[in-house]
Amino acid sequence: MINKIIHGLKNPKKSLEFAKRQIYLAKIRKKYQFKQKPQCLKIEIRPIKLPFAADKNAIIKDAEKILSGNLKIYSSLEIKTAKIINWHKDYLSGFIWPKNKFFTDIKYDYPLGTDIKNPWEISRFQQMPTIALAYKKTGEEKYAKYFVSQITDWIKENPVYYGINWLCPMEAAIRICNWLFAYDLLRSSKSLNKNSDFYQFFCGSLYEHGKYIFHNLENLGVKSNHYFSDLVGLIWLGLLAPELPDSQKWLKFALKEFEKEIWHQFYEDGVNFEGSTSYHRLVLEMTAYTVLLCHNYKIKFSNNSYKRLEKAFEYTTYYLKPNGLAPQFGDNDSGRFLILSNYFNWRSLDHRYLLSIAKRIFPKNKLFQLKPKNYLKYFKNGQILIMKKWDWYLAINAQPLGQDGNGGHNHNDTGSFELNYKGKDFIIDPGTYVYTANPQKRNEFRSISHHSVFAIQNQEFSQFVTGNLFILKKSSKPQVTLLTKNQEIIFKIRYYNYQLCRIFKIRPKSIKIIDIANGLKEKNQYLIENLILDETIETKINKNQCLIVSSGNHSLSIKMAKPKIKKLAVSKSYGHKVRSKKITNQLKLDSRKYEIIIQKQPNN
Repeated sequence: MINKIIHGLKNPKKSLEFAKRQIYLAKIRKKYQFKQKPQCLKIEIRPIKLPFAADKNAIIKDAEKILSGNLKIYSSLEIKTAKIINWHKDYLSGFIWPKNKFFTDIKYDYPLGTDIKNPWEISRFQQMPTIALAYKKTGEEKYAKYFVSQITDWIKENPVYYGINWLCPMEAAIRICNWLFAYDLLRSSKSLNKNSDFYQFFCGSLYEHGKYIFHNLENLGVKSNHYFSDLVGLIWLGLLAPELPDSQKWLKFALKEFEKEIWHQFYEDGVNFEGSTSYHRLVLEMTAYTVLLCHNYKIKFSNNSYKRLEKAFEYTTYYLKPNGLAPQFGDNDSGRFLILSNYFNWRSLDHRYLLSIAKRIFPKNKLFQLKPKNYLKYFKNGQILIMKKWDWYLAINAQPLGQDGNGGHNHNDTGSFELNYKGKDFIIDPGTYVYTANPQKRNEFRSISHHSVFAIQNQEFSQFVTGNLFILKKSSKPQVTLLTKNQEIIFKIRYYNYQLCRIFKIRPKSIKIIDIANGLKEKNQYLIENLILDETIETKINKNQCLIVSSGNHSLSIKMAKPKIKKLAVSKSYGHKVRSKKITNQLKLDSRKYEIIIQKQPNN
């Protein structure tokens, strides 16, 4: 039977594992029926002892709002639910997935505008830490009762292996960690009596979650943030619920793989291999909290692993802009692991909270104590340059395809950049907006037309793959050179089969971008230069026919060949977009060299 299943598959080792899983799932399908009763177990759950700091009044205000049926997803979309949540419903589109389908039978053929991530976000239970913190601050039983009622209903309405909430092991892992964190703060409540039916349902579901994750690990294709999440969920279960059957086997396996993946998923310079600053944040957040949890139970990692983790935090420190926000390179699905404060008000691009965790793991690193002022940092492996000097903040992106060449969370943004001047965002990355809910918009937001690039018109750097929104193909690795001399910084990128070159010359009062095209022979070929503006930026033409862009009292002039201003949507949080503008320049091949000059203007 195994030979029949693996016949024709390319990787023998992974093919064999795939075949074993298919046989296991066939057995599970027979064993687990849709109407089976939830499993009951009675075990001891150990304390987490993770650090957190939260403002009491803000926590209680958010918790009360949650109790009234309000939830927040992706940092920007607030939804109103009934007291009893429909866990299979996309509350934004109204679409409801069938809850009685075995998870492998669920297809991605839902209507346009429907997003499977929406119910997944609700079933992550990331509101529960806020509820639990409110209980910890007040001792009021209504918060514990909410926890009990919601999780009881979820377990009953989501029989193991049935429905969309058992479709992705990563979602199960994040859910279980949020349950465990919240339970730890609520454990003194009389509503969570260890002899109650709920407690036994809860422990039984912990076991079902662990078993499901372990037997459906997301490691047969690219080992990405999904696989990393699976490992984190198994570590949390193994450490906090050691009496669960098989939990120590899960723990032993996951700890070994967790350390391997720290090395795999963070380059030597600390940049995450996904090609995305937002996924860097997500994986770093999971890593940091899990390392702290391991420390509480006397588990340490190798010195080299700590060095790699420290580098990841250092990269975060340097990429933060003067306004505290991150540049938005690559995909941003606003993914979080644990939301421990500002549940209704956290910002998707605000990564500063990571530094408070860095201080606890690396208290001797002064970089995390004092915000660096003037610096020029080139991250060689991740191919990103970050400069903060002369009132400029400039982040230049030349990342290779991430995920070991899969490019699942990259955009066609080689040579793009974000520019902040005197704490104000002027030129930005437009974000992601959506994934599967709108394939056309998904590809638009990761195309050259939506990035501040120099490119051949209608020729993406990396090709989209029909039927798969999480692959980019046919990209050459950019060649990067960094030179510094006197009062000038030169950053040179050669890319797109090395026909194009972009050079940044950075001076105290100006930034000159020189775009060079080589080897292009087609007479009808055009080149484009784009500058994507922050939605707060105002534009005008001065008396010298120079383009002026302004944010409050701060202005810059932009000189380029034949600039046109066009409307463009930008998205700083998944699922949400706002109107903005781009400056674009269409160039004929009558020259091989083009310039963009950005200069500081006197304050108004």
